Amino acid sequence: MAAYLRRQGKDVSQLQGCLENDPLGVLTHEGKLPLSFNQAYDEMSRLLLWAEKHAPRLHTIGLHSYPYHNSGANAAQELAFTLGNGAAYLRAMSERGLDANVTARHMMFHFAVSGDFFMEIAKLRAARILWSQIVAAFGGYAAAQKMRLHVRTAVINKTVTDPYVNMLRVTTEALSAALGGADSISVAPFDEVIRPPDEFSRRIARNAQIILQEEAYLTRLLDPAGGAYYVEYLTDELARRAWALFQEVEGRGGMLAALQAGFPQELIAQEVESQTAKLATRKDVLVGTNLYANAEEVLLENTEVDFTAVYQQRTQQIENYRTHDDDPQAHTAVMQKLGEMLTAPPEEMVEAAIGAAQAGATLNEITRTLRINDGERPSIQPVALHRRAEPFEELRRLAEVYAERYGRRPRIFLANMGPLRQFKPRADFARSFFEPGGFEVVYPKGFDDVAAAVAAVQEAEPAAVVICSSDDVYPEIVPPLAQAMKEKSGKDTAVFLAGRPGENEELYKSAGVNKFIYLGANCYEINHQLLLALFEDAD
Repeated sequence: MAAYLRRQGKDVSQLQGCLENDPLGVLTHEGKLPLSFNQAYDEMSRLLLWAEKHAPRLHTIGLHSYPYHNSGANAAQELAFTLGNGAAYLRAMSERGLDANVTARHMMFHFAVSGDFFMEIAKLRAARILWSQIVAAFGGYAAAQKMRLHVRTAVINKTVTDPYVNMLRVTTEALSAALGGADSISVAPFDEVIRPPDEFSRRIARNAQIILQEEAYLTRLLDPAGGAYYVEYLTDELARRAWALFQEVEGRGGMLAALQAGFPQELIAQEVESQTAKLATRKDVLVGTNLYANAEEVLLENTEVDFTAVYQQRTQQIENYRTHDDDPQAHTAVMQKLGEMLTAPPEEMVEAAIGAAQAGATLNEITRTLRINDGERPSIQPVALHRRAEPFEELRRLAEVYAERYGRRPRIFLANMGPLRQFKPRADFARSFFEPGGFEVVYPKGFDDVAAAVAAVQEAEPAAVVICSSDDVYPEIVPPLAQAMKEKSGKDTAVFLAGRPGENEELYKSAGVNKFIYLGANCYEINHQLLLALFEDAD
């Protein structure tokens, strides 16, 4: 970039932004680095020295919380591990003779925010408090303790099903980022997890934050959340938990040692297990995915980019660039400049690299020269980046496969017994329980007797039947109804009961009820088992 700007006659000292040098962040989500940490920190220090002299407003170190956030870390873990990376960089730069005041001035933090509105506000506010303490501990003055904070809407809570809900998600996330004190915000298009965003989705993403600026006037307030008791309490509580975990990481030798030992990965995996269970039982909700699902929706088309072809094309262009140049003087100039990099002092290394780029050296040639005597490259078990909706989206995919194979989606029949007021609460619940699995739910009027219900079931030919009524009539109607369902519709037809069975569980099971669905039941597991059973029976 610097070589290009100088070639264009531009003033490099006016460069602003962030080059996002974050080796610990890359190691966390990739599991490996293309260079040793000693080399990574040497390059970090050289780039920082160059920026301090030639581009003082350029941030060269970008600390990302994304690997932690989008792998399922809770807010305290995200803070502790990201700030742990920051402490590691301050320490490494100090060992190379760079003062904390200089290093901190060229650092920018990149946090992700999800849908827990107040927690995300508190997280960003706590980040500033904790970072100021860390910089102060390294000898940084008040000016260096200020955190430059960029915030991005998260990926982990975005959905492929009912994707337009993502518009609402990113809007609340942008609001929490603004109230939390972000210096800059990136609002992702609603379809980013599905396809390359189109013009419509990009425009909506831009307008979400513009509305917060121009119509909600959030930029006119210095600290909109300041003084709110709940926000202040939550900020303090979160900061204390994050600080305790940060100290534990430091006690283990810092973030690199902790990652190599698998400590952050283990804590995040435990958190993900808890989150997954809450989503499966619908204690946590993803609207349009595990609750209020529209099983009949037509999903957005996935227009994937062939990155392999792009990579191959670019590789060929680079090869042609070097091999088809018939000017021997150009090759000589490149080799001379690359040689100068090997003998340049640390503070002049970046200038030497810029000179090589101006002579025509490729990025690969420059980096290979920089790392010619590099040591062992680290590797760890990476964190597992994922989206929380993926298990339920897999249910919908299975249902679509079933529909393509057998001509219709798998069907659930609600055996609604009695008048509307008697069956409706349980019937509505049952419909919302199976629609996330992609099932077609048949919702008839109430039946007055067992024979009428059984006849309707035989006509519908469902994959499963759900008996829906009230607790006071269940002991009377469930045994004969379940038994008749099994006899008339076949033993392969699963029979569910909407509601907890209580002391009658064994009675209902002996009559033919297979499972019970109720608040807190594992929606994902029951839907998944039923879908798998359908494929097994069909095969």
